[in-house]
Amino acid sequence: MKNDYNNKLEQKKIKPTAMRQLVYEVLSKHKKALSLYEIEQQFDNVDRSTIFRTLRTFLDNYLIHSIDDGSGAVRYALCDDDCTCKL
Repeated sequence: MKNDYNNKLEQKKIKPTAMRQLVYEVLSKHKKALSLYEIEQQFDNVDRSTIFRTLRTFLDNYLIHSIDDGSGAVRYALCDDDCTCKL
């Protein structure tokens, strides 16, 4: 499974570090968009800023979307394989 995550990250020119693999795994296992808090709750001892930097890297490389849910909270979801969000 980690190889699948590594391949997906590498396709987007993202170095597959352990934290990036873990955050990708969390996002891929959920069928809905997750907030930073919800992602943070999946880990025991991970600094919020580390998760946020990982999400920022994913956003910058068009691996995920950020969604404002209307309440002021931002949620994150993986892009589909055929996503054209960078166009």
